[in-house]
Amino acid sequence: MANNCKIIFGLLFLALAFAVVKIGEQIQLSWVKQKAVFDLGKLSCKDIDLDDLTPADITADSCVSFKTDYNIAQNLCADDVLKEQLCAKAMMIRQRITMYQKFEKEVCSNKRTGAPFEADEDIEEAKASGRAQCTTETKYEWDHKKSPDSSKTFHFPTSDNAAIGYDNQGWRQFKNSANNSYFATDTATYKVRLSNIAYNEGLRQAGGPVAMDVWPVENFYETGVANRADAAELCIEYSEATSWALDYANDNDGLTNAQFTNGLNYGKEADYPRCEKTYPAMPVGTYKIVAEKRGGEQENLRIIGTLGANGFTNNEATVDGWKPDGSGSTGPHLFIWAPNEPETTTAITEESTRQEQAVGNLLKTMRNISNVLGAIGAIFIVLGLIAKDDKGSSSSSSS
Repeated sequence: MANNCKIIFGLLFLALAFAVVKIGEQIQLSWVKQKAVFDLGKLSCKDIDLDDLTPADITADSCVSFKTDYNIAQNLCADDVLKEQLCAKAMMIRQRITMYQKFEKEVCSNKRTGAPFEADEDIEEAKASGRAQCTTETKYEWDHKKSPDSSKTFHFPTSDNAAIGYDNQGWRQFKNSANNSYFATDTATYKVRLSNIAYNEGLRQAGGPVAMDVWPVENFYETGVANRADAAELCIEYSEATSWALDYANDNDGLTNAQFTNGLNYGKEADYPRCEKTYPAMPVGTYKIVAEKRGGEQENLRIIGTLGANGFTNNEATVDGWKPDGSGSTGPHLFIWAPNEPETTTAITEESTRQEQAVGNLLKTMRNISNVLGAIGAIFIVLGLIAKDDKGSSSSSSS
């Protein structure tokens, strides 16, 4: 029976290897189609000037290329804590709320070497074999999960997470609407709104997140008390945070800057501990707020796509991915958001090269995975067949 299991396992691994190969073939085929769109775009996409644009010249299937700036008309705000302070002209804001927690943690090391075990599976295996020596240690750390201390229920900024339908613990994402941003220079006659494709590409091009100042007031604390080391974080003691939660319950959003500064305990270090403190100076149950933004306004861009799909209304159009005639709504498309205003052909070539390299790296990884799965499958099958043969020879000798 065990030998049959080896053969079955081997066949399963071979099947997985085959599936990986087939997925890779589909990715390769998709890339060939996308590459054809890039090549066609080099021939078809024409340069336009938003100042001199004639909407009648833009057809539904035309590919256009233009220099422009990216503007955001309306601030985005993380409005559940400091609804005025945590605002920016950004495509996305992420806010993280954690709690300073006390919990017991099992720490295990190798009896013989004293080296600690890192992975949970290693610890369990070492315990089972008697190779582990374990002790329980008290830890104090920032965490976004529910506190093990039942007296410190995670309730910030709301007193009841379930009542409003989302979880405040950890990261929460706030995303600006594509309708709040547009392409246009200062002198442009026409504004160009962003489709979802354009918006998501802009977010990809935006690069890494930028930390926001949660409360940058230099003289936050009372006279004679050392100020916080980092304006990019704000800590609120557990009992003080309860009043914020109650205020949220009244109007379903955070505090204005005036409401915060006029608060009874504003600037008191006992209520707003410096976040760099640790236990015992940092009270258990304290909350910490940090935030980051992505995708601000940009100048000197090259945008390539189509403006003709929905036409112009009130001197506005929407830019979308260009699909060659006959490619269908789900076919490959061409949309490029390139900084520093490269020439049209250069921008298309650079994006094509970037995607080709990404696809090549992915296919290489998939080939390696397929080879490993195939090798494991072959080993299992060979071991199963050898064991069967040995068992058969042994039975013949016995008879």
